[in-house]
Amino acid sequence: MNSILTIYTLCYGSTDFEGISRYTGLVSAGRQDRIRRFVRNEDKTSSLLSGLLVRHVLSDITNIPWNELEFSYGAYGKPYLSDRPDCCFSMSHTNGFTVMTADNLAIGIDTENFTNYFDDYIQISEQNFSEHETQTIKNADEPLKKFYDIWTSREAYVKMKGYGLDSINCQFDSLADSSEYHIITEHIGDFSVSVCCRSGISEIAVSKLDIRQILKGDQ
Repeated sequence: MNSILTIYTLCYGSTDFEGISRYTGLVSAGRQDRIRRFVRNEDKTSSLLSGLLVRHVLSDITNIPWNELEFSYGAYGKPYLSDRPDCCFSMSHTNGFTVMTADNLAIGIDTENFTNYFDDYIQISEQNFSEHETQTIKNADEPLKKFYDIWTSREAYVKMKGYGLDSINCQFDSLADSSEYHIITEHIGDFSVSVCCRSGISEIAVSKLDIRQILKGDQ
C-alpha cells in the first residue's frame, strides 16, 4: 500500500456566497438543506465549497461522475460512498479553509486556525486531554499552536474511529506511539492539519486546489 498520503486543500477566504450559490444543485439534497438552514453567508459558503471539494476529489479517485456519487452515513453521521465502501475519506473546514483526504482504510482529518486565541485553552486541555498532552502544551515554545496541534490530532482520531465528535475527551494520548494508527500533523499557512491514518503512512503530500477546479462539474 502507498506510504504517501495526499491531503487536498481549498482556501476560499471571504468568498461571497451569492457568487457561487448557483452551484448548490451540484451537492446532495441533504447538504442543500443544511445550506438553506444556515443564517450566515460564511457558513453557506463553507458548506457548499466543502461539499464540492469532496465530490471533485472522490470523482477523480473513483472515476465515478459527480452526479452519480451516492453517500450513506454511519451511526454517528460519518459519510461513506454507498457503492465504494473501500474508499474511505474525511473532511474538515474552518475559517475559509477546507481539507480532505482519502485512503482504502479508515481515516480521519481535522484542521483549526492556530492563530485564533482564547484565554482558557490550558483549562480545556486539562479537562479533556491526557496529562502527557497537557504538559507538552505547557512546555511548548508556542503553547497555543501546540494546543491546536493536539486538538486536531484528537479530532482526527475520533473521526478515524467513526465516533461522535463529542468524544474529543476520550481516553487516549495522541502523542503516544501506536501500532494501530499513525497521526501526522502539518502546518499549512496558519492552520494545523492533522491526519489519523493507517500505520503504514510515512509521508504527507499536499495538493492545493482552487475554486475554479472544483466547479468544473458545472461545465
